[in-house]
Amino acid sequence: MQYFQQEATGELANWVKWFWMVESDSTEFMEQKIIPDGYPEVIFHYGDPYEINISGQWVRQALDLLAGQATRFFHLKNTGPVRMFAIKLQPWTLHVIFGLHAVDIQDQVVPLPFDDFWSSLKLMARSDHTFEQKCGDSSTLILQQSWDHVPVVQQAIERIFVAKGMLNVQELTEALDISERTLERHFKLHVGLSPKKYSRIIRHAYIFQVVNEKPDNWAQVAYQAGYYDQTHFIKNFQEFTGEDPSKYGFDDPTFANFFLK
Repeated sequence: MQYFQQEATGELANWVKWFWMVESDSTEFMEQKIIPDGYPEVIFHYGDPYEINISGQWVRQALDLLAGQATRFFHLKNTGPVRMFAIKLQPWTLHVIFGLHAVDIQDQVVPLPFDDFWSSLKLMARSDHTFEQKCGDSSTLILQQSWDHVPVVQQAIERIFVAKGMLNVQELTEALDISERTLERHFKLHVGLSPKKYSRIIRHAYIFQVVNEKPDNWAQVAYQAGYYDQTHFIKNFQEFTGEDPSKYGFDDPTFANFFLK
């Protein structure tokens, strides 16, 4: 399976975190675990569709999808050769771009709501262009949109990123001069999660970067990721992955590891 990734820069980074593409000619069925990473995304399949298991049942997905914020792991499996081009959106964009309450699609992957803009992107995604060409064409089209900015939420999330999730709600509200109630309301509308839950997901995602640096032991990982003890670290890891960190395959060529490292 081939993975491609390109990070957004400049003005584009107000809306897009990165573009990614996955291709494989293999017809082998492979189940993948998807782990929360803090980003919604739009996915265009131009190969065979996937099946998804979020609530205990396998369901065939649509080919064009919008994935909301995930708070727990779920599973995917291919039904044939894989062809995907996707846009990982910035966490604060769901309401502005789609006009929906982000909390309404928490832990959901739904058919993409189409209009002329998304139809044009779909054509680009399914073209026979290279990954770089698809990224360039998509960037041009996105930058032509007149979406509003959401400075309070964007600033809050950028602070959470800088702190690698190790930031409490009181520190956020004081830095932004905003009440906790107002911040919670903005997060549920634009992000789909509370600031506290979102920070926990970002801190968990940071674990993968720490492990990638090959620390000496799990106690060191826990300390660098801001956990007050190893027990708390293991419990948090199990919550988001369903596994003990010592048994998780950090080096396996999976979607989760590709996105989180």
